[in-house]
Amino acid sequence: MSLIGQNSFLRMLLGDDATREGVPQLQWVNMPESWGVFVLIGIVILIAGAVLWLYLHEISTCPFPIKLCLAVLRFSVMLMLILLFLNPSIRFTHQHSLKPNIALARDASLSFSRQDHFTEPELIAQVASSTGWNSDDLQNGRYSRAEILSRAFDRNDHEIVDALREKGSLRIIDFSDVVNNVALLPAKGSVGPSSQQLGTPPGETNRGTSVDDKSESIESDDAVAANQQSPDQSNVLPPLIANGKGTDMWHLLRELLNDSSRLSAIVIAGDGQHNGSDGDLLELARQAAEKKIPIFTIGVGDPSRPRNLAVTDVYVRDKAQPNEPFEIEVLFKAEDVQESEVAVELIQHELNAAGTSISQTTVSTESLKIESQGRLRLNFQQTLREPGKFTYTVRVQPISGESETSDNELTSSIVEVVDEKVKVLLVAGGPSWEFQLVHRLLQRDPMISLSSWLQTMDEDRSQEGNEPISQLPRTIEELGHYNVIMLFDPDPREFDEEWVEAIQLFSRRQAGGVFYMAGRKFTNMFMTLNRLRGFR
Repeated sequence: MSLIGQNSFLRMLLGDDATREGVPQLQWVNMPESWGVFVLIGIVILIAGAVLWLYLHEISTCPFPIKLCLAVLRFSVMLMLILLFLNPSIRFTHQHSLKPNIALARDASLSFSRQDHFTEPELIAQVASSTGWNSDDLQNGRYSRAEILSRAFDRNDHEIVDALREKGSLRIIDFSDVVNNVALLPAKGSVGPSSQQLGTPPGETNRGTSVDDKSESIESDDAVAANQQSPDQSNVLPPLIANGKGTDMWHLLRELLNDSSRLSAIVIAGDGQHNGSDGDLLELARQAAEKKIPIFTIGVGDPSRPRNLAVTDVYVRDKAQPNEPFEIEVLFKAEDVQESEVAVELIQHELNAAGTSISQTTVSTESLKIESQGRLRLNFQQTLREPGKFTYTVRVQPISGESETSDNELTSSIVEVVDEKVKVLLVAGGPSWEFQLVHRLLQRDPMISLSSWLQTMDEDRSQEGNEPISQLPRTIEELGHYNVIMLFDPDPREFDEEWVEAIQLFSRRQAGGVFYMAGRKFTNMFMTLNRLRGFR
């Protein structure tokens, strides 16, 4: 606001060239306060009295008009001195409206991707009114909760977003097990850039056209007209992607309240489920009340308890031998399911070398008896005769009135059937308890081919193992036959430098594993002999 247009007296003092912006105000820098005001009044009274005294004691021959003129001049000079002491100055006042921030937090957990089958007529009518969608589509579960929320905010030219931006800047936050700041929509009428300008690449500015160039001027006018006809995109919210692992409202509120500068309100749009941190939500609500930050909630979805039977996990072993029975363990989760029995199918997929399914077969069907809510378990027994790679899909029959059927089947990890065994060489300086236990464990494992060399064994007796040996392997060619070499307190007198070198080559070139277990009898000698330093 121009100073010249505010006050004609100030205009007269400053001249016609005053172009400063702001509202001009006259202020007195040295104006006294409190008891100083009475002192100033007393001084003015004394000055007036002194002028009057001089006026009365003026020479009698002085004409009255001159005496009056002298009195006015004296009083004016004294008053001017007082004004100069008060130090008058002109202050320019600028008023800027700084609007607060409003946090709009949207649930981005997996539960927000659920497609509810609405059944309550009143709720169906309310959701249909907010979204403009058909009631039949809502009953059939066509839309997810995230889609319903986004549709409600996009309705009527983003009326809700526009109303929120009238009150302040809109901070968009998507939260699940983590908190993500998505966008900031500035308040209506704010001086800052619009949401579209925030996306302008750095270095790009709007360039005006020359008034002398008519063609550029016409093109600029057409661009302005096109921008005026295009819809306003500043109220468009970023898309909501519901793929989070949980809903942690405590984490969300803690971060917002710890950074509450200019935060005026919190709006949480979710399904009401909190399954994150164990912090006290009520304590955070009390902190928000102390800071005078209201919390508003928008409930999305069907509040009735969902009826669902889901396959949550399928556990299988990663390797198996041909004709070796193995178990497939399946976990289910039942929510609001009545006591009943449902059929569960086990589908086997054979994979090629690239890991793509080349055939599938239903190999078993079991009955799952539902007697309680929560976790349920079912085991399948399977035996494969030929080597290959396989996966298993478990599919459960949908129940009546089930709210979600996309989780009724789940595929396992890959089971590889191999006819190749892990070859282990077990060397021990004596028949210790550790050697005997490990020897029995490995010999019983069908995936392991065991050769053992007990150094205290009599020469006329054969060594034990699935593949007995008659002498200790010493060269890299003999050791390369094995995958793992296990040494249990071995006697070092049987090892020379050539054997140590072969062990080093076995580990470096053959990628073999070497295990050494110390013992009471030979470890001290093994760790001190100079010829075995390469092994150490």
